[in-house]
Amino acid sequence: MLMVMHYLNGTALTPAIADKEILDLVEWETANGYSHDVTAAQMVEIAEKKFGLNARMRTDVTVETIKEELAAGNPVVIPAAGRDLGNPYFSGEGPWYHALTIIGFEEGWTGDKFIVTIPAPSVAVSTNTTWTFSSAPSTTGRG
Repeated sequence: MLMVMHYLNGTALTPAIADKEILDLVEWETANGYSHDVTAAQMVEIAEKKFGLNARMRTDVTVETIKEELAAGNPVVIPAAGRDLGNPYFSGEGPWYHALTIIGFEEGWTGDKFIVTIPAPSVAVSTNTTWTFSSAPSTTGRG
């Protein structure tokens, strides 16, 4: 959600800012009864209560509905099985769960690859890369 806020505000997310804001978010979540891992519905609540965003959870997720949201100017957050993402910037095996922030696709393009922003503290705080919708790791279970 921090990446979404900085993306929407057009502000830089440096390692120092990220460290401070992550600690602030964890403190806020703990004080408000959320656990370490949150559900997609809880992410919507946090986006609204903590950040004042107009967020919603969609269950009709397809390539086309993601493109619709992006065309409307809305970044799309996709919960994923973190260890299955193959993110080279994760330490160790990576987190059980991770959220991808999709910020775009190429105009006139008809495939299923999206531009995502990925936290990459060893290189920069975020980098943009492409992600294939059809190969999205499942978020069901820890397996």
